[in-house]
This record gives sequence, C-alpha cells and structure tokens, in this order.
Amino acid sequence: MIESPCIKRGEVTPRLIHLTPIVCLFNHAATRDTVMTDEVGVELRDKTLVQLSSAKTKEVDELARWAKANGIAMLNGGILVYPDDIRAGEGAILYGGSRHHFDTARPVLDAMGGRPTLVGEHPTDTIAPVNAYYCFLYPAVLSFLLGAAICHRGGFSVESFIRDVIEPFVRGRSLMAFIENVARAAADRRYDGDLQASLDTWNDLLGHVMADLETIDIDTAALRPFKALLDRTAAAGFGQQDIAAVFETLVTGDR
Repeated sequence: MIESPCIKRGEVTPRLIHLTPIVCLFNHAATRDTVMTDEVGVELRDKTLVQLSSAKTKEVDELARWAKANGIAMLNGGILVYPDDIRAGEGAILYGGSRHHFDTARPVLDAMGGRPTLVGEHPTDTIAPVNAYYCFLYPAVLSFLLGAAICHRGGFSVESFIRDVIEPFVRGRSLMAFIENVARAAADRRYDGDLQASLDTWNDLLGHVMADLETIDIDTAALRPFKALLDRTAAAGFGQQDIAAVFETLVTGDR
C-alpha cells in the first residue's frame, strides 16, 4: 500500500497525500491480506482509499463493505494501459465512487498520470467498462499475432503487414467510422440501415479464410468462436442484416 506516491506530475500537498492512501497489488487476495485488517482499518479511518488492484465485482464489494464498516471512503480504479503510458499522461484510469471523494482526491489522481475519469457513484461501476475494454483488447492483440503468423508463413514480412496493412487502417478514418456505425446499430438494436455487407457475407468470407489457413497448418482456434457467433446469429434470422446483429446473440446469451 502506498501512502506517499512519488509525485512527478503536478503538485500535491503533504496533507492530501496523507489523506489519500493508494493500494495497487497483484490481486484481491493480496489486498485482503495487506489492507483488510483491524490495524489498517484504524489507520485509514476518515480517509479515502484509492483501490487499483485487479478485482472481480464481488471482491470490490467485499472491500467496499470493509471500508464502510471502518469509516473509510473508497474509490475503485481500473487501469487500462501500461505503467509507461500512465507516466507519460497518455493512458486512462476509470474510477467508481462518490463524486465528492473523487473531486477531493483529484490532485493525487492527476499526479499519478493518465486521465482519471469517474464513471459511476459506486466502486463496482468500473467493472463493466474495464471488462468491456479488455474484451476488445485481447482479441485485437491476439488477432494481430494471428495475422503476423499468417504473413510470416506466406513470406510477407511482419513489418510490411504493420506498415502497409494495419497502420493505414488503424490510423485512417475508416476503422472508427465502421466501429461508430456498428455501435449505433447495437445501441438502437436495428441492423438494416445503410447495409454495406450482410452478416452472411462476413460469415462466408470468414469460412473461406479459415479453410485457407487450415491448408497451410495455421491454427484457427482463435477464429472459431467468432465463426460460431456468426453462425448462431445467422440461424436466428439476421443473415441479411448488418454484422452488428451479433450484439443480439451476445446480450440474449443465445447458445
């Protein structure tokens, strides 16, 4: 647990640092063993605990109950980037907790780097957006590595894959425009407007890609869950609508 963080960005008074203890450990078990004791509870009374350790919803709830029982305010934070990004002020940390305690602790949160953002009034309010972010990040990174493996096997350099294929798409407007269109369709739960390519078209193309990869012994395990989602969504009657209709399969839990 950190009671006096190293301040490199901005100025924070010693009193405010003392009143804003920060815990950032490996997991909730480490937090429970280190922080959730009678002795620490006495020391932290009337302070605002900033909790940055990885934790599931029930674990954040457990810590919040312990904090409340000991007269401690609590902000639960979710870190979305690497430490270097935070130090450079380029990352984001999402917080859940009362607006009052967030505003009071804001100088310390700003001094740690990144962009502190309050997403809800309860500590567990960070869980959904943080989990959603990582559900985007993991497939993106692993899919890139799959693409790099395909290029390597096909004699196309990974450097060229990044420079000529991925970077123009990521940096250009087309990716964000596509995501924004999908987001609007999912938010409205309407999948028949401005149709550029049907779900059946996407599904057929993915089937061709997977078949090609199997002929050169590339593992398609990473793609199978996506194919299964497209298959189920098409079977539910959305084949001639936008790929955003996969949202319906996901939110209904239709298996």
